[in-house]
Amino acid sequence: MLNSVLLSLALWMISAPADGGFEQRKGYDTVLINRINTEIGTTRLPMAMGHPIEPGVFVTLSMRSAAIFDHAISELDAGVLADKTLSKVCMGRCSAAFYSAFRRSWLQLSNESAAIDVELPTRILFATDAQLPAATLIDAAYAASASHPVQPPISYLVLNAGRAGLRTRPFYLLPPRGLKNAEASQFLGLRVHVGHHGAFRISAIDPRFPANNRGTGPEQLRSMLADIKRRYPGKQTVIVEASAGTTVGDVVAVMAVAEKDFPKVVLAAAP
Repeated sequence: MLNSVLLSLALWMISAPADGGFEQRKGYDTVLINRINTEIGTTRLPMAMGHPIEPGVFVTLSMRSAAIFDHAISELDAGVLADKTLSKVCMGRCSAAFYSAFRRSWLQLSNESAAIDVELPTRILFATDAQLPAATLIDAAYAASASHPVQPPISYLVLNAGRAGLRTRPFYLLPPRGLKNAEASQFLGLRVHVGHHGAFRISAIDPRFPANNRGTGPEQLRSMLADIKRRYPGKQTVIVEASAGTTVGDVVAVMAVAEKDFPKVVLAAAP
């Protein structure tokens, strides 16, 4: 179980009223840096710019283990969870081991938040090794979302922004049943399928979207996304689909390239 004193402190830091703008709490960044250096190392985080850190439930995913706050929830082998059993609650989108761990933590957080009269946290921050398989991050994010007792939390990736320090980027998850768009002809459903060594493929649900959009490297991806934005100026969302072997660092690289034209990122694991 989580240490009660640490948990109460963390809940206060997470749930204290906002002062306007980004919600920042003195000391929270220090807590995060200490935990990251213990579990991962800040230099091993994905490198990218982002938004200032806002307090939330804090998860670390190293190549060796997964933890919520300072409570280890599972061992990982090269960033992969050994137990492959899926949770039925997640509709096959998350592991039973992660779901059970997050469910226990949310229930304890709920009890503690009621005891000290603060709201249940609505943000969850994932700090991961850049070399972590993206599928593990997506698995944990689905588990955290499906097990939340109220509405799903907003998920953020913690990033190393160099001299700017720690930053975050929000991300969303593809609905467990996928996207069904038989009638909404104006829905684009833009998707970047991330492969190995910078390779990618771009597709969309819109039947008018051209096929065989393949390329390699950030510059080619940036050019192709800019062209798509010109043809679909009102669209803001891109689905980033991580293939087997794709790392969190690979995903963050795509997010960084796409942010100008498609700032809202939805993550999905390849079928």
